[in-house]
Amino acid sequence: MGKSLGQVGYEAYAVRTGGKTFDGRAMPTWEEIGVNTPHIQRAWNTAASAIRIAVIAEDNEPTLPIDMSAELAL
Repeated sequence: MGKSLGQVGYEAYAVRTGGKTFDGRAMPTWEEIGVNTPHIQRAWNTAASAIRIAVIAEDNEPTLPIDMSAELAL
């Protein structure tokens, strides 16, 4: 199985920030997050899903409301 959209986003963020968190600490790998703080992995996957839904909605129906409540409940 390939990378999730959350992982793609997380790793892109890491590249852009030089592998540092907002407060200058070293970012853990995606795998480390999954073991130590899986809720953070879920948050990145939820954020990526919201972006994907927004892009699809924009392509198909610019005024379509986006409801992430079901996704956020995960």
